[in-house]
Amino acid sequence: MHRRIVELVAPLPGERFLDLACGTGGIALIAARTGADVTGLDISADQLEKARAAAAEAGLEIRFDEGDAQALPYEGASYDAVVSAFGIIFAPDHRQAADELTRVSKPGARVAVTSWPNDAWAQLGARLRPDYEGIDARPWSEEPYVRGLLPGFDLEFSRGESTIAAESPEALWELLSASVPPLKAWLSIPMGVVTLARVAIPALLRRPAPRSGRFIAVSSAAATRGLPMLAAYCAAKAGVTGLIRALGAELGGTGVTANAVSPGSTDTAMLAESARLYDLPAASSFAAQQPMRRLLAAGEIAAVLAFLAGPGSSSITGAVVPTDGGLAL
Repeated sequence: MHRRIVELVAPLPGERFLDLACGTGGIALIAARTGADVTGLDISADQLEKARAAAAEAGLEIRFDEGDAQALPYEGASYDAVVSAFGIIFAPDHRQAADELTRVSKPGARVAVTSWPNDAWAQLGARLRPDYEGIDARPWSEEPYVRGLLPGFDLEFSRGESTIAAESPEALWELLSASVPPLKAWLSIPMGVVTLARVAIPALLRRPAPRSGRFIAVSSAAATRGLPMLAAYCAAKAGVTGLIRALGAELGGTGVTANAVSPGSTDTAMLAESARLYDLPAASSFAAQQPMRRLLAAGEIAAVLAFLAGPGSSSITGAVVPTDGGLAL
């Protein structure tokens, strides 16, 4: 996709090329190889650090600036080509970002912007995580909307497919799980546990033998039950349980255990939001599905977590304890 974008705007040697929301510099690196005078801008200092390292490794001179696409630090009519791959579309103020893009473009400049179509994937993501980054990028896929944002350009619209690749399966997983919305939001639950495990377990294993350590996660009854309109949540929680079982096997004989609790419907603000999603009158409506015929209290879940963290749980590992009011029966 990056190569295709550069081909579309066809920068000439010496022309000024701007990559908005450049991320780690994928497009900027390709454009710089054409001999263009390339600038990349991004709001993330971390991403820019990676972009600068990639440019240095490739022996390319590229200017990378930290800044906001809604307030570009450049003079008007200063770029021959301006592009943004799934970047400018996430600016909170679409009109302001589009106006800034227009302002810095020379008369006759070539512009390329990519967005995801407002398809079933995007609609499901918006429904499951309407609060994701507080930004709705979907209008950028609608031709009338974009023509209204960029009236000064002779626009063409096309659809295509792209392949995301990396040097290894592990690198590909890291890229996707960290940068692709709404996947990034959906995976926040299992990836948070993975990140914690990567930090905590090596620290526990550094304890001198004979050692004792407890790694504990919170899963959900949703890991084993199909819940309508919550497919991503169910998958995320199933990922947590799979991780715990694998860790239990891997840590055998080390003195470190890995376990999780799997709560059922618990009286929390999250359950109240689930009731709203299902058009139920209140969170208490979920009580009927549990054999105990009541919602669980957060303190009850905490008590099981405390037990798993203590010495009395030393014989338990790789377990997912159903603190669900009998829901798993």
